[in-house]
Amino acid sequence: NEKVKEVVPNVQYEFDMFGWAYKKVSKSPGPGEEHNAYLECFLIHARNLIDFFIKPSNYREGDVLARDFFDGETHWERVEDSICTFTKNQRRDINKMLAHLTYSRITEKDWDEYRIFNELQSARSTFLEMLAIEQRKWFK
Repeated sequence: NEKVKEVVPNVQYEFDMFGWAYKKVSKSPGPGEEHNAYLECFLIHARNLIDFFIKPSNYREGDVLARDFFDGETHWERVEDSICTFTKNQRRDINKMLAHLTYSRITEKDWDEYRIFNELQSARSTFLEMLAIEQRKWFK
């Protein structure tokens, strides 16, 4: 699918920024503006990747999903439920604490960046391993 190939740079950007932000937030002394900026960057890219790997309930036509890279009934749809079990439950909190101004922000959230990073990296590895060899070459 040509459209899928065209979106690869955007998917790769999410992978790259997520990794970059994790390195920054894990080395940044918190709390403070700099740490918060890195954390927000990390969480927004985490949320984008959660929605890429696991079709969200609020999916809209035109949203890019991992399953778009596979033809027909795929193994990906079968693995969606078993990947990122911790991280997908963080999505709602990310929305409440980061993407929307809510009363939830009153209570400080202790994010487990390490666990979120590892689960999404594992999902990325699984995704890349399941791609056809030619498709794998599209990614760094």
